[in-house]
Amino acid sequence: MLGSGPIRQTLIADASASQWTQVLRGLDLTEEQVDAITGSPSRGPLFTALERGETLGHPMDEVLAVLLKTQSLRLGDETAADLASALHRLVDAWLHTQVEDPTTIPVRTDHGHLPPATRETLRQVDDLIAARVRAVIGTAVGTEPSSLTDVGPMPDDEASASAWEEQVAAVAGHLDHRAGASARPTSAPPSPTASTSTPNWSRSL
Repeated sequence: MLGSGPIRQTLIADASASQWTQVLRGLDLTEEQVDAITGSPSRGPLFTALERGETLGHPMDEVLAVLLKTQSLRLGDETAADLASALHRLVDAWLHTQVEDPTTIPVRTDHGHLPPATRETLRQVDDLIAARVRAVIGTAVGTEPSSLTDVGPMPDDEASASAWEEQVAAVAGHLDHRAGASARPTSAPPSPTASTSTPNWSRSL
């Protein structure tokens, strides 16, 4: 149902990657090392850990600079460390000195740090998602109300109504997906039958 959701996540991830890449370039790292970090599969966990540190209110560029000066990027007898994985290990260990379980730290949801063009694109994507949700909810309520029996009527208070809309959207999304799947052709359409009659070309003269 929310086909624009992955687009939104990609925009945020790309913007976050751009931000942290700039931070990495300001550290005592070579361009090759920065490229190795940003090209590593461990880049995502590293950037998420940095986001969590920033959520706690810490200047993560300074934290990274201190970690690089005081901690080794190699673990034990490693001879070829994955720099992104090694940095993630250091940041994660540092996060554990701040909170018991770093995974409980929410990644920030405000987008004030994003470039204006990215924020505008996100706003447009959010509008598309909201419009799609409303359309599919309306279809589900109007055509298949029995599927919403367990959800019940829409509550009056705002908080409960918001939770109700999320439940209805989930049910509607399932119905929307099912309808889309049933609409797909199961076999190729038959080839058009060639006409055996002789065309009257005189009309085109």
